[in-house]
Amino acid sequence: MRNSKGSCKKIGHRILQAAMCLVLILCLSSCGSSKDSSKETQAETAEETSADAGREESADAGKETAADAGREESADAEKETAVDAGQEESADAEKETAVEQPESSEEEGQAKQDPDQAIAAGKPLIGTFETLDLDGNTVTEDIFSKADVTFVNVWGTFCPPCIAEMPDLEQIHQELPDNMQMIGILCDVESMDVPQYQEALEIVKETGVTYPSLIGNGSMTGLLQSVYAVPTSFFVDSNGCMIGAPVVGANLDAYKILLQELEVEYGMD
Repeated sequence: MRNSKGSCKKIGHRILQAAMCLVLILCLSSCGSSKDSSKETQAETAEETSADAGREESADAGKETAADAGREESADAEKETAVDAGQEESADAEKETAVEQPESSEEEGQAKQDPDQAIAAGKPLIGTFETLDLDGNTVTEDIFSKADVTFVNVWGTFCPPCIAEMPDLEQIHQELPDNMQMIGILCDVESMDVPQYQEALEIVKETGVTYPSLIGNGSMTGLLQSVYAVPTSFFVDSNGCMIGAPVVGANLDAYKILLQELEVEYGMD
């Protein structure tokens, strides 16, 4: 009996030990599963956090890109506006210049007549005079008797508009009818001794004019005092008297119109 009781106790102890081991194993297994689950949860949380951060960064980057694009578009728009404004100002300036240039050109070449000294139509342009041309030939008022109409152009070596129109005047001279002629009168060359004389010779050579230019000496004082600026052009008849009014400034169109009218009037058509 005693042996039977002792065997029962041993078996009970073993069963208890086995149960305790099983419980321990279950606990350990549960703890491991909990830890794994916790790790998985933490990993998922980290992934979600990272994803959220990525989305936020992407959103921020998108906003910055949009903002940069907006600023660039704004800058481009401002540039285009500035360019358009500049073009409009330039166009306005060109228009103003186009309007002002004829006035400026007219002022440079315009000859103003002194009312007290202006030469009236039908009156002698110069009267009696004696001078030299640039080649040294003596010239008097008799030069007007050589043609029915004489085109007289008063110019100066200091006058750019005068010099600029001289090649055109030479062309007109070459096309004049036989009973019309052209001469020039220098307002700033009183003799062959002044420096402007050499300048006049060079200008005549460079512009290629072949019509004579006369030295405006003291015998032409009346004419030269009536001219306040150059170029000024006159038309005179064979008696040396004025035909019509003078042409003030360099005005080729006016010259041609007047010459056409004179050709009709004097039977040269």
